[in-house]
Amino acid sequence: MAILSDRSAIRVSLAAGLALLLASACTYSGGIERPGVQKVSWFSYLNGDDIRRDCSAGSVPRARLIYNGQYEEQIRSYELVGDGHGGALYTARVQSRASLTNFTLNDPLQPWAWQTNEVLLSPPEIQGFETALRQSGAYGPTPKGLRLHSRNFYWIFIACREGVIHYNAWLHPSERWDEIVFDDWLLRFDESGVAVREPRFVDPAERLSDRITAGDDDSSVNFDIQIGDNGLVGHLSF
Repeated sequence: MAILSDRSAIRVSLAAGLALLLASACTYSGGIERPGVQKVSWFSYLNGDDIRRDCSAGSVPRARLIYNGQYEEQIRSYELVGDGHGGALYTARVQSRASLTNFTLNDPLQPWAWQTNEVLLSPPEIQGFETALRQSGAYGPTPKGLRLHSRNFYWIFIACREGVIHYNAWLHPSERWDEIVFDDWLLRFDESGVAVREPRFVDPAERLSDRITAGDDDSSVNFDIQIGDNGLVGHLSF
């Protein structure tokens, strides 16, 4: 057991060091839909590094909510950027497991594409959004130490409000998950036509099995992330 523990510690240290070295190259700055951007900057996107960079006392309100419906099966992203008059531009993005039935020579990357729609929302609609966030505990304490695996079902929230960054996460199943109401609000404006992948209990053995069977197959994506005081404090890919 000591040998395994030492190896795990070395692996985590190496991963942390590599993440530090590549931080500048992998910092998200926009264009999550573009080929390659998601692969190299997903953790930065989850941490909202672009929102943090532009957050100041005079900046417009911004918010991002990401639903991980088991990473390789379905991920959904919702972003709201204030228009300076109380309203906001709402952008919904959905990515589901690639289907080669959508493959065409004209657009060979279509099976992996995000489905996107945008809607301009009024001040009353945004007020409804803020109410849903508060009712869901989005502005409450961050669950420091919470670990999220790519095969789990979870939500992540990051927002800039009057120069202050807010960050939170909800893991299924949990009492906090049961308090979520912002999902219904978000889906009101989601025109993707893609049904939400409903959460289910994920046995730890299922996550372990994924790591073992993945082996050297680079097409399989397995990772853990950990929540800190106000954002991610680490991640480890397998």
